[in-house]
Amino acid sequence: MPEEVVGYILCGDSYVWTKRGILKVQELEKTDCVLGLDVEKREPTFQELAFQPEELDGDHSIRIISDANEILVPEQTKLYMIGGKTVASNVVEGEQLDIFYRPKTFNMLNDLYCANEKQHLHIDSRRISITENFSYLMGTQAVAQKWVMHKIVMLLESEENWRKICAILKEAFREIGLRHEYDYKIFYRSDRKKIIVMDESSDGFIPRMISQIFEPESNDDLARTRPQKMPLVLRLSPTNIYRQFMEGVLDSRAKVSKGGLLKFYTFARDDEVHRFVLMVLTLFNIQPRYSFFNEPEWGFATINTYLALPKEHIFDLKSLALASQDLLRHRKKDEVTLYSTVKNVARVRRSHYVVHSPKEHWDIIADLTPIHSQKVSLVRNENKNTGKTPR
Repeated sequence: MPEEVVGYILCGDSYVWTKRGILKVQELEKTDCVLGLDVEKREPTFQELAFQPEELDGDHSIRIISDANEILVPEQTKLYMIGGKTVASNVVEGEQLDIFYRPKTFNMLNDLYCANEKQHLHIDSRRISITENFSYLMGTQAVAQKWVMHKIVMLLESEENWRKICAILKEAFREIGLRHEYDYKIFYRSDRKKIIVMDESSDGFIPRMISQIFEPESNDDLARTRPQKMPLVLRLSPTNIYRQFMEGVLDSRAKVSKGGLLKFYTFARDDEVHRFVLMVLTLFNIQPRYSFFNEPEWGFATINTYLALPKEHIFDLKSLALASQDLLRHRKKDEVTLYSTVKNVARVRRSHYVVHSPKEHWDIIADLTPIHSQKVSLVRNENKNTGKTPR
């Protein structure tokens, strides 16, 4: 007999805030405490899940990109828009999506994650600690870099920070036991704004290591044509590791726009990377001003994001940050955005899950968006749960 439950219909890859770190729905355990919004009090609270999220039939999902966030949800998920509730499949470009932005809450998460334990990776026989330098290395590789046998090619958006990038990469490689000029060489080509790391090992360890971090299930030459994954060890790390990852992203992928905002891009196909980057930015109370979806005649589509860095210089971006602040010094501080303009809506296929509602009048926060609860009919069998959301 079908069992009717009340919960939140989400994709397995949807990100949520937990007391452990930023997790995907499919990674949640029933003992996890997940961040949500008390609808009556309008206050963010953690609630412990009473049940493990359960997988549903179906994979037709909606990817919504707005100025300030991106959300990945099944077609029938209920979202809050400026005009009221609607299902995700009815959202169109130009509408205003309700988003979650609470600086005090993000300050609390920032402090909470400071106590997270240091994480480790195992690549071949090496046990690699996720240090600040290694996290920075991952940040430089998370967006649009080229990995080939025995070589990493980094195409920089700005040449302001190439010396800093090379120095930190050398430190990261030293920490994992690699010797400069013996195991690898690194140099910068100013005519192309390009950093090249030449792996001198017989098995191409450095490119293979980076590939396994972001493409753990791919072992062929087509790996870089597939969407990148965000490693769990990074998402469970302390706050300083988040910060250094984000600094690596911005140092390598950002430049100052003509209007004085900092501009960076991600590949549109890499939704995990884009959504994670936006969540890390909010962790440091940085909200994008606006985003553009760019689909060229040839090549991969990109998402261009514009933001203003705070005066506190949370990220040590050297002259890049100073140039941004210099151009912004006469601008007035914008108010916090609570509704964000939808810029792109796309149909994708992702696994569906239901997260049981742990409390009445409480909305889970997924991909920086409040999600309304709804009734789901579950049919349980020995192999798999099946469920349908109401049409």
